[in-house]
Amino acid sequence: MAFWVDAGTGFHIGILNVFHVPFIASSLDLSLRLEYRYFTGDYIPAYFNSFYEIQKFSYPYKNESTGREDTIPKRQVLQLLGDHGLNGYYAELILNFFGYFTIGASYDDYDGPYNSNLRIFIDFSALSFIQLGCYYYRHNYEGADQALAFDDKSLFLGEARVQITSFLYLVGQYWRIWQLVQNSESGQYEYEPVNDWSVGLGISYTF
Repeated sequence: MAFWVDAGTGFHIGILNVFHVPFIASSLDLSLRLEYRYFTGDYIPAYFNSFYEIQKFSYPYKNESTGREDTIPKRQVLQLLGDHGLNGYYAELILNFFGYFTIGASYDDYDGPYNSNLRIFIDFSALSFIQLGCYYYRHNYEGADQALAFDDKSLFLGEARVQITSFLYLVGQYWRIWQLVQNSESGQYEYEPVNDWSVGLGISYTF
């Protein structure tokens, strides 16, 4: 059970299983997590997350009385939900292939619209001199056909690290971020998704 001070409460119950399938020199590892969740109206799990800088100003909300769909500040959504609780579930699956690479995904869904969240990642570490990673997050979408859409509800990061010396590495990244721009017609400021990339040097030392 989790709660915010002077706010709502969330109830989580589920199972976590870890399976090891041994082979000659390594093992295939599988982690599975399933949860049922219930939240009171003024509780949002992971309130401060990767999307918070966007959601604090623009959070998807559907007015049940009027049927209108809109985006409003995240804190205002909590106030509008009132005592209306949410039922839902969370599922997570992580598969490690003999220490060479790892694939993982998690999905949660709750009552009402815009309550589906998907996270997928792949880490490749088979070679000591290079590491590859790819991460995709999609939050607050509606409908299975929208799970892999690439729009303003999506985050993406691709990264490659090449070890040059024991402490110096070359890193390249491609990502999708948001930029605050002024709408030329309304004059209001809005977030727009932009794609960017970078190449640089990094230093890592373990004491």
